[in-house]
Amino acid sequence: VARIGQDVEVRITGDGITEQTFTVAKYCDFEAKVLESTTTEIMAGREEQRIGEFFIEELAPGTLVQDRIISVELPEGYEWDNNTPFGNGNYEVVNSSTITLGNVRYPDAVAGAKNLGRVMKLEVQADSSTAANGAKIKFKKLEVMASPAAKGDLTLEISGKAGVEGTAKVATTNPMVSLEADPVDVVLGVQDQKVADVTLKESKPDAL
Repeated sequence: VARIGQDVEVRITGDGITEQTFTVAKYCDFEAKVLESTTTEIMAGREEQRIGEFFIEELAPGTLVQDRIISVELPEGYEWDNNTPFGNGNYEVVNSSTITLGNVRYPDAVAGAKNLGRVMKLEVQADSSTAANGAKIKFKKLEVMASPAAKGDLTLEISGKAGVEGTAKVATTNPMVSLEADPVDVVLGVQDQKVADVTLKESKPDAL
């Protein structure tokens, strides 16, 4: 019984022929994976913050179904940046395959709002069913707005009816500033005591 991942082998025998076995293919399923690639450091409270790259890879051609949707969702505290909406420069097929994404929608976007909401939906406009290999798609140069309260890892959640599910960490968010103080002892009942100085420190130059 054939199993996913098992090699397809052909054995050649005959009179006057040295018996040989060749691997000619591998059994695979209609599955797509989300792969992490790079991460960046971004700052809370800023717009046009570029996040890292990630991949969606089909194990077989035609896995991502034409006319269906891939949804890319940001966690709480982030929105897709209205100044840099998704376009052709934000993805590329990096292997010998083909696929076209488009008809981008932001269902959470509010008319007149500064940014586009947390969810971005991409339509598979042309699938890879006619290619020899499943498509490996690199997503790149994506930008977000991070709220002042955002912190820690920024992990995308990828899902949708096109046929892919997974997560990808693409950035770490640092606060604009941090507060530092060395505590001092104070005496109960005594007035006008000096407390510690508080230092406001930028996480990067020109953070403020």
